[in-house]
Amino acid sequence: MKIAIDLTPVQPGGLNGGAKPLVLDLVQCLVETAPDDEFLFLTSDVTDVELSFLDAPNARRMCMIERRPTRTALPPANAGPVSLKRRVRFALTRVLPPDLMLWIERAYLFATRQRPKHTGLLSDLGIDLLFSPFTALYFYEPRIPSVSLVHDLQVFTYPRFFTPEQRASRVQDFLRAASRAERLVCTSEYVRDKVLAHAQVALEWVPVINPRMARRLPAVDTASQEKVLMRFGLREGEFLLYPANFWTHKNHAMLLTALGILRANRPDLPLKLVCPGEHSGGFGALRCATEAMHLNDQVLFPGFVTDAELAALYQSCLAVVFPSLYEGFGLPVLEAMAFGAPVLCSRATSLPEVAGDAALYFDPRKPDDIARAVEQVATDEQLRHRLTEAGSERAEQYADLGQTAREYLALFRELVRVGEAQP
Repeated sequence: MKIAIDLTPVQPGGLNGGAKPLVLDLVQCLVETAPDDEFLFLTSDVTDVELSFLDAPNARRMCMIERRPTRTALPPANAGPVSLKRRVRFALTRVLPPDLMLWIERAYLFATRQRPKHTGLLSDLGIDLLFSPFTALYFYEPRIPSVSLVHDLQVFTYPRFFTPEQRASRVQDFLRAASRAERLVCTSEYVRDKVLAHAQVALEWVPVINPRMARRLPAVDTASQEKVLMRFGLREGEFLLYPANFWTHKNHAMLLTALGILRANRPDLPLKLVCPGEHSGGFGALRCATEAMHLNDQVLFPGFVTDAELAALYQSCLAVVFPSLYEGFGLPVLEAMAFGAPVLCSRATSLPEVAGDAALYFDPRKPDDIARAVEQVATDEQLRHRLTEAGSERAEQYADLGQTAREYLALFRELVRVGEAQP
């Protein structure tokens, strides 16, 4: 079986949020689990080199999108003719922000994929199945079975969190995948319910395959842990951790409000809050809010952290607090539990399904409720112990990534077999 996996949406660093480690760990496990199958990773030049770690005897990359150079000058007049497309692209990159330019390029890519000149690309490569782990079917061909992974449908629940362009792109990608893919794999039952509510698809076409990667991060030794704490100016057991990018639905602002309430009510609990994540999205506004609330001495924004640094923070924190308004799965909750960190968790969307009875829940829209939960876990050692024990058991239920890979491979084989049986 020869499988093409579309990794062109992968962005550098943490810009993809939790979807990136979820997809890349899954892809690596697929390659290791099926040594007799062949994998072709479709990439863009933005992350092609970064993804070289996926190369294996049965796996290789093919760069499909080249965006460089984006802001270089046009060649001199005597260098020969320049295509109209390149002139337009050059003009746009001079006046448009990078994020909008990236969206335009993706939209252009999708549009041109529908033209006859691209028909047969995967067939010519001998591909048996296309897997699109970021939902959009940019390389769709009618004769090749395709599977899309749906991480979430936040755009339907919180459309105001997206620009008009983002809304149009996300809705279009989902609806096209729903009408063309043989299967829409969902990360949780919650996501499946939303897929069925927003697309005319049969239940059996929407399987749930949980990403069982609670223990994807290896523990770090004591020396490495202490080095990370020293670098960030932290002390073990004296800080809360919220690992998330600064997107609106992550609800950092409400968490800061709760921290301010706790500081006023319990000045004897000088807990720090550590919020790692790319300094993008709503980070600027959040930084201003932190200063306005006089929480600079309590809140740390270390930026994007490595897996080893994140593991050290999980191992060292008093608890992980997760006030997100929307999650399609919520992998950080399980990661925290795997490291023995007590979890305080929003009861929104998929999070109760994932965390079960191993978290202390709160209403993410009520800062008083968040503050109450933080105070409770900070002052009740028995509660922390109970959450740690329950969390460890919960994480173990989501620790077999090999099982996840086997479920995907079984689905792929079934679709290829059915496709081969058709005339």
